[in-house]
Amino acid sequence: MMASEPSHPAPVLKPSAPTDFAERPTDPGSHTPQELTAPPPWRSLHPLSLVANLVPQAWNTARAAWPLLLAVVVGGGSMGMETIDLSLLVAFFGLTLMRTLVHFLTLRYRVHAGRFEVRSGLLTRQARQLDPARIQNIERVQNLFHKAVGLVEVRVETAGDASTQGLLSAVSIEEAARLQQELEILVHGAPRSTTSASADAQAPIESEGTALVEGSVLEAIAYGLTRRTVGTIAVLTAVFAEVFGRMNPSPEATKQVLQVQVLGPALLLAFAGSWGWSAGRALLRHWRFTLHKDGDRLVNEEGLTTRRRVEIPVEKVQLVRADEPLLRRLMGYGSILIETAALGFADGQVRQAEGVVPMVEQEDLPLVMQAATPNVVINPWTATLRPAHWRALWRMVIGGLARTSLFTGALVYFVGMWGLLALLALPAVALIDWLEWRRERWLVTPLSVVVRRGLFRQSTWVLDRAKIQSVVVVQSPTMRIHGLGRVVVRVAGNAVALPEIALEVALSVFQELTGTPNAPTALEPLA
Repeated sequence: MMASEPSHPAPVLKPSAPTDFAERPTDPGSHTPQELTAPPPWRSLHPLSLVANLVPQAWNTARAAWPLLLAVVVGGGSMGMETIDLSLLVAFFGLTLMRTLVHFLTLRYRVHAGRFEVRSGLLTRQARQLDPARIQNIERVQNLFHKAVGLVEVRVETAGDASTQGLLSAVSIEEAARLQQELEILVHGAPRSTTSASADAQAPIESEGTALVEGSVLEAIAYGLTRRTVGTIAVLTAVFAEVFGRMNPSPEATKQVLQVQVLGPALLLAFAGSWGWSAGRALLRHWRFTLHKDGDRLVNEEGLTTRRRVEIPVEKVQLVRADEPLLRRLMGYGSILIETAALGFADGQVRQAEGVVPMVEQEDLPLVMQAATPNVVINPWTATLRPAHWRALWRMVIGGLARTSLFTGALVYFVGMWGLLALLALPAVALIDWLEWRRERWLVTPLSVVVRRGLFRQSTWVLDRAKIQSVVVVQSPTMRIHGLGRVVVRVAGNAVALPEIALEVALSVFQELTGTPNAPTALEPLA
């Protein structure tokens, strides 16, 4: 049955006298109705961005293709393939130039009809309309080349994307401030104060607001020295082995290199080089790192040659993690990672968090966590957390002893009976597993979920229960034997697993987090 129309006639709209606006055309009759309602024009990148982006793009290409470049430099002459190698290099950097040129010529953007619209591409055209409600954070990056020409790169990141959907590289400082103000009007209905906006236009990579953390140069270096360097040592060892093999050494030279008197100092040199590399990278990336609270958003800034400024609305924060590796913990520091639903790229890989505060004094860790999750009123370092089940310790010890036994068997197979010396590590493995089990803690409050684990690398997760997307109870076959279960709490873009606890406790936690009155009392197998 169709709905009936109203019986009264529609009102007739009559033109009214022009209102005294602050800004209006000098000749209103010179514009047609189509012109008055036309969408805003598309905006383009700054012309100087073509020059500012060419060298960074070439560097990114060289860094991604470093194995090929190493093979060309080390072994190109001996392989007799100079022409092919030169052609590959020209092709790589030619593609870099073409990519930069296409990005500049085809990228257009505008704010229209409540959406942030971006279109780009030459052969494959892309047109994106970003809902402001899905925007997780806005990042502004300014490297040395951007600073030289007065430009800034704007990255608008949305939820659930492992790529930056709104990448504008690069625009003027004033245009970046204007675009950010337009997006804030769409999200909040009003921009920030005029003072803050003008400050952004004049100095886009400086913060206002309440300072939470302000780092020093020594703290940035200490952060690099306390990071894991095993991967760097492995890369240095592989490069040394490749170069040494290309030199076609004699058997006598190979035997001399493999002596303990040579390998020992070489290993120490590799560790020193890896620590120096890690400290240098940390200094470049986290130079003068700061975290400010500016109204309803957190502002994270850092960088020496490339200055980054990330603005994260507090309402978009999904999870906060505090990392306290052993060396950093002994120094009285920890690190804070603030995660949203965005999965942006940094340095060629999906980054682990949108906001990283590398060095925070331990007494300030609760303050920073409280600023990122204002609804969570708990101090994870002073609250009494619940332990894992004692049968989880039994599972951890058995697993550690089994892995050590398999490793010992492999050593015996390759080096003979001397491999049995690895069995001496069994008591140490059992002790470490016991200490790891003692570190596993958890707590569920009416407002938050807190999880902690790790001995050598202690991590503490805190999330607001209002951000929970789903809750899962996991039970492996061995956990079923011991009557244990694990609760996995998922938020947008990440998940946190509680320690192994009794199955009935896990089900009660599931009921509390989901608000299910009739939660199951056991996990039944599928029919």
